[in-house]
Amino acid sequence: MEFILEALKDKDTLDLIEMQQFVMNEIYLTLKEKVTESTTNYYNRLITQYKGLFSAFIALMTILFAIFLIFGYSRIKDSMWRTNLTLKIMPLDLLPKQCLSEMKSFFKY
Repeated sequence: MEFILEALKDKDTLDLIEMQQFVMNEIYLTLKEKVTESTTNYYNRLITQYKGLFSAFIALMTILFAIFLIFGYSRIKDSMWRTNLTLKIMPLDLLPKQCLSEMKSFFKY
């Protein structure tokens, strides 16, 4: 405790405290503002980039879905239609009853 009291009586210590109070405090506040602004700008740019990337992803998925609806759906529909016709042509009398019930339950859903 005596060391602190002796240091407070010293002019150099008082000048150092005064410098910290008026000069260093302003420098720290300015530095804090710059760091806050820089961080905010960085995250705003990052969010903007993510928005662009997400928009491109959604556009790509929409285009791929449209392509599937135009080309893939008709092919799947034709394939299912041919399978259905094949099943109608197939002689059901020659199939065992267990096979017939399994086939009906499979195509039921």
